[in-house]
Amino acid sequence: MNTLNITKGFLIKEYIINKKSMNQIADEIGCSSFSIFKYLKINNIKTRVNKLINRKGKNNVKYVVS
Repeated sequence: MNTLNITKGFLIKEYIINKKSMNQIADEIGCSSFSIFKYLKINNIKTRVNKLINRKGKNNVKYVVS
């Protein structure tokens, strides 16, 4: 089993300062975005999830133009 060594300093640098997404960070270090989310929560780093955006129509990631 592969263990991750993700530090608070690394997360602050990549997520806060460099403004990378959880997916970008996960792709770079070879883990899932959920793992990054989990480590952000463990380290009390506020996530940039905007709950006010209604993802209907063109804002939905599964939107397909026919």
